[in-house]
Amino acid sequence: MDQALVTMAQIGVALPGFAGVITSLRHRGNAELLPPEIRGLLLMLTLASIVVIGGIAPFVIVTAVGERQTWRICGVCLGLMLAGVAGYNAWIAHRDRDTPWAPRRPRVLRWSFVVPGLVVAFTQLLGAFWPSPGLYLAGLLLVLVGGGRQFMLLLVLAPMHERPAAAGQEGVSTLPDE
Repeated sequence: MDQALVTMAQIGVALPGFAGVITSLRHRGNAELLPPEIRGLLLMLTLASIVVIGGIAPFVIVTAVGERQTWRICGVCLGLMLAGVAGYNAWIAHRDRDTPWAPRRPRVLRWSFVVPGLVVAFTQLLGAFWPSPGLYLAGLLLVLVGGGRQFMLLLVLAPMHERPAAAGQEGVSTLPDE
């Protein structure tokens, strides 16, 4: 169990690092990041931060309150953080609808992240009544999968929005050629 938590924390540190390298290589021409790119990076950074904190927190908390209370506290905190992240992303998608920066497939966002995120959050909140290291580890793993999903989207999806023209350039488009 301890090794799994440490490994998850290490992966949570590595994901934003690799994402930073990829983003800097993609934007060598000093092009600014578009709002959807910023939103995706922030979501990945948030999920990775939750995994890192969630992987380290049990080691700190167990010394103060004991093992059973540790899983209760960590599960409830993980559930609250994940509910907040899922709710915030649902609000952002709702706010940006009918704009050029709206998610390309809002139903995919809703059913592949927001709903599973809320289910995991509520499952973790049940840890207040039935604390379990396995339940906590499963919740943390699903958060890590969400961060990995964002990382994969960063790698494989080309920007689909047109960039504003920079000074001295006619118009720079990142739309794929048809």
